[in-house]
Amino acid sequence: MELSRVSEEDLIRALKLCTPKDTLSIVLNKLGFIKFNNILPPDKRGQYDPSNLPNLYINLSEKALKTLLDLEKLLIYTKGISLKLYAPHDQRVLIEYITNRILDFIGKTDIVHINNVIMELVDNAEKANFTNVIESEKLDTPLSQVEFVTKHRKEIAHLCVIRDKWVTISWKFSKEIFKVEVSNNTLLTPEQAKLLREKATADITTIVDGFSEESFEEDKLGAGLGLYFIKFFTDDMKSRDIETIFRIYSTDKATYASLTLFFERF
Repeated sequence: MELSRVSEEDLIRALKLCTPKDTLSIVLNKLGFIKFNNILPPDKRGQYDPSNLPNLYINLSEKALKTLLDLEKLLIYTKGISLKLYAPHDQRVLIEYITNRILDFIGKTDIVHINNVIMELVDNAEKANFTNVIESEKLDTPLSQVEFVTKHRKEIAHLCVIRDKWVTISWKFSKEIFKVEVSNNTLLTPEQAKLLREKATADITTIVDGFSEESFEEDKLGAGLGLYFIKFFTDDMKSRDIETIFRIYSTDKATYASLTLFFERF
């Protein structure tokens, strides 16, 4: 499958929608540590420590455009990339762009449909944060929550910034492994995590099966129907002899959903 093209204009539009707290971080490998040592904070310029990898942090604004356009040149110096976003659905083009550049770099453009899985996880995380903010602020929602968020998205995103309700998307990659992890700081109960895991591993054979299990109205914010598609994706990977691991769990600080692909069996 061919990678979709994200134009410079597309990136500019996405960057204009970023909040003042949105950031891109690049985790440097040893070669990157040597290459960029002079611009690292002084306390990070000593001996390379694999257990405490140095990061380059970039605020997401139009000034970050050159770095994004040069991303392919930077990947050789990179062990991982992370985005920290407060209204991530607005930056879906940026998320897809980074995923595609990584897939191209590791020679795995044939799994580009993983973008659908990533955006489903991102939308779930964003919805959890938006719901948390609406409930915490005791906002009057005379409309359905879907209609309310659609109409007042900008204001709710601003409240997420104020309350520091973030979503991070992290990529780690090599020729052997590709891992994407989506996290947010709205915690799931054990029961909620169990339900999401069940959806992501449900044994369904058609999309219609998924609709029969889910209220479409409840899902318009990305609340779970798309999680059924993870099973389709992992089954497809299995048919190609690519092992996958999907996890959803919460700590006392954040909720995590990760998908790891192993291109070589160990």
